[in-house]
Amino acid sequence: MILLNKDKEGTLVNIETPSPLAGSVYWRRYRDIAICLALAGSILLIFWTIQQADFINYDDNRYVYENDYVARGFSSENVKWAFYNYHVGYWHPLTWITFIFDYERFGLAPGGYHWTNVQFHIIGTLLLYSVLVMMTGARGKSFFVASLFALHPLHVESVAWISSRKDVLSGCWFMLTLMAYVHYAKDRNAKRYSLVLLFFMLGLMSKPILVTLPFVLLLLDYWPLKRFSRESVGKPGQFKASFLPAFLDKIPLLILGGLVSILTLYTTQRMGTVASLSSVSFIRRVENAVVSYGIYIRKAFLPYDLSIFYPYPVSISVIWVIFWMILLTGITALVIRLVREYPYLTVGWFWYLGTLLPVIGLLQAGEQAMADRYTYISLIGIFIIIAWGVPDLLEKRQLKPAIIPLSSTLVLLVFMMISINHVGYWKNDTTLFEHAIAVTKDNHLAHNALGYSLFNKGRIDDAIVQYGQALKIDPQYTDARINLGAALMSKDRINEAIMQFKKVLAIDSRNPIAHRNMGIALTKSGNAEVSLAHFKIAYAMDGDDADIHNNLGIAFAKKGDLREAANHFQSSLRLRPKDAKVRNNMGLCLANSGNLQEAIREFEMVLQIDPGFDEARKNLTIVKNLLASQKE
Repeated sequence: MILLNKDKEGTLVNIETPSPLAGSVYWRRYRDIAICLALAGSILLIFWTIQQADFINYDDNRYVYENDYVARGFSSENVKWAFYNYHVGYWHPLTWITFIFDYERFGLAPGGYHWTNVQFHIIGTLLLYSVLVMMTGARGKSFFVASLFALHPLHVESVAWISSRKDVLSGCWFMLTLMAYVHYAKDRNAKRYSLVLLFFMLGLMSKPILVTLPFVLLLLDYWPLKRFSRESVGKPGQFKASFLPAFLDKIPLLILGGLVSILTLYTTQRMGTVASLSSVSFIRRVENAVVSYGIYIRKAFLPYDLSIFYPYPVSISVIWVIFWMILLTGITALVIRLVREYPYLTVGWFWYLGTLLPVIGLLQAGEQAMADRYTYISLIGIFIIIAWGVPDLLEKRQLKPAIIPLSSTLVLLVFMMISINHVGYWKNDTTLFEHAIAVTKDNHLAHNALGYSLFNKGRIDDAIVQYGQALKIDPQYTDARINLGAALMSKDRINEAIMQFKKVLAIDSRNPIAHRNMGIALTKSGNAEVSLAHFKIAYAMDGDDADIHNNLGIAFAKKGDLREAANHFQSSLRLRPKDAKVRNNMGLCLANSGNLQEAIREFEMVLQIDPGFDEARKNLTIVKNLLASQKE
């Protein structure tokens, strides 16, 4: 149990009160191990069922199961790709390398990828507890902060979603950077500072959001590291004298963060993921940012109606904007006023505000208004305020501190139960997006993703309904229109599908998927010449798409240009060597070119990849018989 006392300078400090285990030598020796085991065990309890969960058709395809580079495993070419590519709009080579490593171990079994995320979350939690103890010496409060970090329902998304690997991975480097900085603050030397730089750089290579870490270190310099005096606050001359050395330590970190920020802005703009001011005005972004800051706090205390995607609101109530602005401004003024007496309030509050700033929506990336995963690091600031503030409040009101362990345990148990329930929605994309539709309003992305999930399960008519719902909400939503066209095409409603692809190209004439699907539809309708033109446009915009190469190969083969067809099938196989359908196409192309021996090798490889591929087995038999008749 933790109580507060005052040192000779009048500063509040922690003292341990007697407990049944306080006098135990074994407890004092092994308490940190026991605490770490409890933290790890609670995380395993929450996320145990995630190992049976599937991939999600929202980014998991781009990160893993449709990513040709990840699927090829470790190689110098793929490692180079990880460092020089911004496939999803962000530069995070270490995240890519962990996915490549997981593919080497697990192939396309999603349970392994989920379990890696859980392991990173455990490591990050234990590091958070350790660094808080290093800085404050308050094990009870550090344990409570780490427990909230481990168990909070808002953090389920970062762990349960395979594509959010960058959150849990960068979180580990974040904690290691803090730990290295604490060592450096105790003994400032180049060797220790080099570790700070190394861990920070590795964190940036996992997720660019860590650009705010130097700001966090500056806050920690004030409390609890006390690198500049609290008494100097409000006294400009004294404050500058103690603040300057601490700030100078951050300059190399700020330079690294600035370079990665520039790179991130460049890559997101190149990928078209940053919304223009014409589509989302700056005033509307500020309104959404203010409301989001407030809603994140509400969700921190009342975590209900959590969703993988929160659609950007068509309009935001002025009353809500004013309410949250007044509340946030009032809290900021209060913590600044109390900075000398209760420094953790200022540190925790500005930790929360500062670390959320890059993702609060002023530079709008993506369609979401907010996201649970954005709170993974930010909520630590709120947790610190609670862990240190509640005991202070109880002491000030002369209430019995015995209420703290009871209430803390109750809160953690409630959050644990909510998290366990929320993990259940991540079983597959059907349950996840049905839940998103249930707890949000006008969620066009969730309807589209649910439609795609139903389509993959063979429920084509139900998928068409969901795509229609998405387009009813947003008629300009090209992803849903492309998927609707594909669903119509699968039911041989070719002309209707072509109309959908035409509408997409009227909105976005440079959409490679729309051109590819238009090409497929036109091929099925017998218009090979026009289809080839669309495939060529798609290829010009995305030459590293294995599907586009395959479709080009089919189009050239139907045109009778077997050499060009073989070249594109080969390019597709270079990107995706274990694609049985493409290899079967290659075999047919070789057979029709008269290269029967090579065709046989291709069909045999198809059957090694997929022994149940009956068409390839029939083709192999036909070609073998043809070769035998030629020899006779």
